Amino acid sequence: QKHYSEMIGVEQQPDETYMRLFYQSIEDNLARMGADLYWVCRKIRQSRRTDKLTIVSLARAGTPIGVGMKRLLEQEFHTPTTHYS
Repeated sequence: QKHYSEMIGVEQQPDETYMRLFYQSIEDNLARMGADLYWVCRKIRQSRRTDKLTIVSLARAGTPIGVGMKRLLEQEFHTPTTHYS
């Protein structure tokens, strides 16, 4: 058996073409991503009857989403949130 962290390969530094595409994708989809994150956070807040939340992100792709959720939960929903990645 392996721990999840042992199954993740070494991540290489992306090249300039990849980074341009990455930033363009963020720009093109920022409004939708924000709306989707807000929707998810609202659903989480409605389904939990607690004053504090903990969210856990899987490494790499999940981490930025978890950071965004933590900020929304704290700033927009006034819910103290711990985030682990």
